[in-house]
Amino acid sequence: MEAASHILRKKTALAASGRFKGFRPESEHTIRQPAPVAKDRKLEAMIEEWGRLHSPIGRYHDYTLGDMRRFGVSAWPASDIERFSLIMGQFESEERFPQKAGVFLNILMSASSDTRFVIHTAHLSQRIDFLGDYNSKEIVVKGDAGKDLGVRMKRGTIILLGDAGDNAGFEMKTGNILIIGNAASLVGNKMYGGFVYVQGDSGDKAGNCMLGGKLVVGGNAGAEIACYMHKGEIHIGGECGGLGYLVEHGILMARQKIYQGRVRIFPQTTLLEEIVEGLIPWR
Repeated sequence: MEAASHILRKKTALAASGRFKGFRPESEHTIRQPAPVAKDRKLEAMIEEWGRLHSPIGRYHDYTLGDMRRFGVSAWPASDIERFSLIMGQFESEERFPQKAGVFLNILMSASSDTRFVIHTAHLSQRIDFLGDYNSKEIVVKGDAGKDLGVRMKRGTIILLGDAGDNAGFEMKTGNILIIGNAASLVGNKMYGGFVYVQGDSGDKAGNCMLGGKLVVGGNAGAEIACYMHKGEIHIGGECGGLGYLVEHGILMARQKIYQGRVRIFPQTTLLEEIVEGLIPWR
């Protein structure tokens, strides 16, 4: 009986050793430390340049094209500028971040030899102002933009995949601004030329003081549209909250009709058809 028990224990031990023979005890060895992550010298250099941009009184909106050229940043490629836009969240606690961010990105794009750029803003809690100021290149913004998008554009195209703040297209000369979202008040303010398209709705005073160019709003527009408009065209796809002054040779197309000529002062609630002289049916 004892012999049989010994044979059984021996068979069991052999079976167990056969089942796990592929595994061996871990031998003692020195634990390897992870290799240090290589520093991104390009981003570090751009962060250093960011730190040098400082407006002592915070008037970043006073930066001119000449100021941008004199600032003296390196000529970074579009791919590095895009990467920098993705890390800008670390600066949001800085005073006047929206203004500084817009000016700095404009400086980078202006200094670059590339002509096409992608800027990311969707990850930010604050909207960036002044994007595309004095622009002459092609910019795609993935996210919302703050005030003064495409101000004083000379040429080129800005495609905004989000909503725009006040004053988009202010004093733009030529070029295109395509807003694939909504625009706040004063879109197309004092436009000299170019084309502004808003896929959604616009706020009050769209086309304010227009001197030329073409503004198209796919959705509804707010009140005081075309106020003090001199020249150019405004097309509203939806409802219009009311006109301001339509003067000189401006044209406003809204609610399936064209309104052309001089418009009197009117109560804001008055229907468009009742206040416009020289009504021309849509054709």
